[in-house]
Amino acid sequence: MSRAFPALAAGTSAGSRSPFFDLHRAAVLLLLVAAVASPCRAAQGSEADEPETVVVTGAERTTAWPAVQAAAKKNHLEIEADQRAHLGIFYRSDHFSMAQAGVPAFSVAAGMKIKGKPKDFAIKAYKEFNDKAYHSPQDELKPDWDFSGFVVLARFTLDVAREVANADRLPTWNSGDEFRAAREKSGVK
Repeated sequence: MSRAFPALAAGTSAGSRSPFFDLHRAAVLLLLVAAVASPCRAAQGSEADEPETVVVTGAERTTAWPAVQAAAKKNHLEIEADQRAHLGIFYRSDHFSMAQAGVPAFSVAAGMKIKGKPKDFAIKAYKEFNDKAYHSPQDELKPDWDFSGFVVLARFTLDVAREVANADRLPTWNSGDEFRAAREKSGVK
């Protein structure tokens, strides 16, 4: 059986592609939103520098969770809770329409612990970027940014996708999750 893993990136433009996959969800089994799905976090340094933690918003709600945990361990990443979950980030994400269609969907982003940086580095940088540049004319790539941290997140994401693709069963939402019924309607139990 072939399995497809769309990776949506770059915020707004990615969200506009998600409805296409809703219409073709028979081919779409799992959505991994690449780290670049959150440009403000990439810009402020938490993804640019090598992360020691990863945030996987919504993954714990799916049967792909064990694969996520295994990939984190393999890549020497600690899974960090989404510090913005209370803001309803999952429900405002580019992949939300996929979840509504029943496709197990979650975001992947660097956490707040960055290798070789002070404990509060990512938090301060994120706040500064969010307050001064996010969704403003200053919200653009800078020539001095170092995106080497994306390699860690890409490897992690690929490891999750590979594990799920090679599994005996298709991923679904956990029992009792609000999106489980839509997944079962598509024929996945």
